[in-house]
Amino acid sequence: MNSLSVAVAIPVNGRAAGTQLASLFTEANDVWSLIVNTDGQQSEKGMLLVSVRNNRGNITEVERYFGETASDDSEPDPEPKPKHCARTL
Repeated sequence: MNSLSVAVAIPVNGRAAGTQLASLFTEANDVWSLIVNTDGQQSEKGMLLVSVRNNRGNITEVERYFGETASDDSEPDPEPKPKHCARTL
C-alpha cells in the first residue's frame, strides 16, 4: 500500500526507532496488521504515528502514545485524542 506510512519512536522488529514500518504490514480481509516480536527488546513507552493518503491526495494522521503510567500517579493519563489533519500533496 503506497499511501500508508507508519513510524514508531522505539525500535520494532529489528528496525531502528523512527524508521518506516509500513512494509512490515500484511493485509487480510481489508485489515492491515503488524505482528510485533516480543523478544524482550521492546520499550515500555513509545509513540506511534500513522498516516494514510486517499485518492485525492488528502493525508490523515493519527498519533498515539502508549506505555505504563508512573506508579505514583493516582490516576492514569487520559487516552490521547487522534490528531487529524488533511493536506493535499
